[in-house]
Amino acid sequence: MKSAESYRAYAASGRLSPPSTRCFKQRHKKQQEHFNCDCTDYQETQSLSDVHILITVPGNMCTPADNRIVLDDDYRGFDVRQFCLPPRYANYVESVLIPNGMLKDRIEKLALDIVTSFENDNARSLTLLCVLKGGFKFLADLVDGLELTIRARETSITMSMDFVRIKSYVNDKSHHEPVLTGLDDPKTLKGKDILVVEDIIDTGNTMKVLLNYLETLSPRSVRVASLLVKRTPLSSGYTPDFAGFEIPDRFVVGYAFDYNDHFRDMHRSFDRKL
Repeated sequence: MKSAESYRAYAASGRLSPPSTRCFKQRHKKQQEHFNCDCTDYQETQSLSDVHILITVPGNMCTPADNRIVLDDDYRGFDVRQFCLPPRYANYVESVLIPNGMLKDRIEKLALDIVTSFENDNARSLTLLCVLKGGFKFLADLVDGLELTIRARETSITMSMDFVRIKSYVNDKSHHEPVLTGLDDPKTLKGKDILVVEDIIDTGNTMKVLLNYLETLSPRSVRVASLLVKRTPLSSGYTPDFAGFEIPDRFVVGYAFDYNDHFRDMHRSFDRKL
């Protein structure tokens, strides 16, 4: 077993951690200790890709604004041969950008940040507004994290869900005029604390359209959680309240990110070949 100090030294040096060990949180203490503890327990593993997933990611680790994990422009991800990949997609992806384990762990932390934020705002209920289709996978895992956090903290916040669809992509191009559909009864959002759940912020124009619409419904508050934020010269400057990862200007697929409705069924985030 290695000490916590040795792992911090590896992370600080920018090197990948040793292939024989990885950090993990004790699952039997998850509900009581997960959210406020230093992760100092380690166990042996034989998976080099697991080490890369859970110990360190090359590049800057976070920004002060929302604690997002930042993947630098020269970050190339992981070799697809180290992961299970459906054969039908093998010729279309370049690398594994964010492995599934890292996605799940990051979403758990986002759930904690979200609950803490709404608690501080004295919110009694939380309406999750999922942007379809891409947001559904993120929503499912985020709800699991939110429920776990609420139980562990014994908070009184309740949750409900609604869905909206915004069409903004054809092929891999983002349109300037997104089209919004959905919401069976928009009037029910009046006075509610809303969390918009989005898969990725690209230019930010799509989200601005949705937020402008939501403001007309007179909610108590509106916040946005996006799993990914893309660095692009086309950005409008919009920044979500909660963000999982900031990624380079690449087109990603997998984990419900699609290319003309393909690749949604993959459990990791991949860098698509152009």
